[in-house]
Amino acid sequence: MGKKILMIVGPEFEDIEALYPYYRLIEEGHNVTVASPVSGE
Repeated sequence: MGKKILMIVGPEFEDIEALYPYYRLIEEGHNVTVASPVSGE
C-alpha cells in the first residue's frame, strides 16, 4: 500500500508535465489526487 499524494497543478501546466509523474506514482502503488486552483482544469 502506497502513500496518499496530493498533486497540485497550476493554470499554465502542460498535460505531459502532470500525466507522466501521475502515472509513475500510480505504477508505484500510491493513491494520487490531482487538484487545481481553477475549476475544470
